[in-house]
Amino acid sequence: MPGPNRSPNWVVPTRPAGTSDNSAASTAFVAGAISTLPAYSIGTWTPTLTFATPGDLVVVYSLRTGTYTKIGGLVYVKMILATSTFTHATASGLLTITGLPFAASAGGIGQMEFQGITKATYTQFIFTVNGSDLSVAASGSGVSLGNVNAADMPSGGTVILGASIQYET
Repeated sequence: MPGPNRSPNWVVPTRPAGTSDNSAASTAFVAGAISTLPAYSIGTWTPTLTFATPGDLVVVYSLRTGTYTKIGGLVYVKMILATSTFTHATASGLLTITGLPFAASAGGIGQMEFQGITKATYTQFIFTVNGSDLSVAASGSGVSLGNVNAADMPSGGTVILGASIQYET
């Protein structure tokens, strides 16, 4: 079995000569000959919470992990981070999670779980992929699409962010 970050050229062999179950699938299998799967790699990455202007942001993590699976040009990432210390007075701008293992060629999207975001009247939150970073978009009934910023995350609280995201490289 391949280890992390290896890109084997797995091959689906043709059906052995003289065997047949007379199904369309086996005919297509033999006619299709050999197919090569795209490059495949798995690994870890380190998500880091910051803002567009970090200012005096202090983050101490109690949990911080990320994993990825890359198949061809499609990347699936998972992450969870939890803070034991999260303070800021002068930080501002867009919440950003840095450290994605591969830069995105097109935007990606994913689900998230969270604690420590208090954006009034917004009820739906998703991670979006921008290059090598993640940001959080928010929506709700009767409000315009918005972003989560430093002002939406009270200083001194605990932050927990978990996500499962897919994007293209």
